[in-house]
Amino acid sequence: MNGQLQQMIRLVDDLLDVSRITQGKLELRIRRLDLAVLVTDAVEAIRPVVQEAGHQLKVSLPSTKVIINGDGARLTQIFTNVLHNAVRCTEKNGTIEIRVETQGSEALVAICDNGMGIPKGMLSQIFEPFQQIHAAHNGNHAGLGIGLSLAKQIAQIHGGSIEARSEGTGQGSEFLVTLPLVSSDDDSLDPPKVESRSHNIPRRRIVIVDDAQESANTLAAILRMRGQEVSVAFDGLSAIECVLIHRPQVAFVDLGMPEMDGYEVARRLRVQPDLNELVLVALTGFGDADSQRRALEAGFDHHVIKTADIEDLEQILMQLPDELPN
Repeated sequence: MNGQLQQMIRLVDDLLDVSRITQGKLELRIRRLDLAVLVTDAVEAIRPVVQEAGHQLKVSLPSTKVIINGDGARLTQIFTNVLHNAVRCTEKNGTIEIRVETQGSEALVAICDNGMGIPKGMLSQIFEPFQQIHAAHNGNHAGLGIGLSLAKQIAQIHGGSIEARSEGTGQGSEFLVTLPLVSSDDDSLDPPKVESRSHNIPRRRIVIVDDAQESANTLAAILRMRGQEVSVAFDGLSAIECVLIHRPQVAFVDLGMPEMDGYEVARRLRVQPDLNELVLVALTGFGDADSQRRALEAGFDHHVIKTADIEDLEQILMQLPDELPN
């Protein structure tokens, strides 16, 4: 009963955090932190679950401090969520490894397992909300499919990223979390509050169009946390109306919508004479040449593969000419 209660509490907490991020209400307490300490906290939190499953847990930490800026509780949440996923997706008596290292200006946390792996066609979808690749196998322990999505959102809010790798079903998985390093001339871990590099983009007016409402709201929340003015539409007709009302500088448009797809939305917007400066960005799960060609012909300026890293979208925003007045 206690185990089931703890699982229920964790699921409710994750759902509340998703709601806070979607509404732009997730509060961060930014401090200078030692990443190895955060990983150690996550390992200790997950250790009882690992032991119950009979797994071997290997931890590799650097001999020197790895200093980052962030909210300690939220960053630890990334690692515990990924570790929970590794435990659920690894057969009894498996092996899970977590290591911390630095690569140039970034800190890297790698979490590997020798479990069920991820089908290659699902690697781009593993971080989508409520995605459950191994739900049938895990039964009651499958969770809600939001832990990895939440981990990615928290990483992006901190100016970092998370990537999944796997050679396929039965080949195990590797999750790579990167976060920006902080250069320091002393050992102080608690300076005044500092801003993450992810908040340096100019303020823009943006419209997001996607029939997958969770994805649209999540992207909107992340951009709002970066100071952007964002409106959201969930179908083609609403998208056109939203653009005409809010007059955005850029619109991120999903191509694969029912009834009126993103191509048709772009074509209708491009015939509006007063929207010549609007930058249209196609969001799609298809990266083939034909999809890119059709997007450009419809009037899109950029073609971005889902699930897009926030850094890719930030680069597009940085290229726009004028910042909105405060």
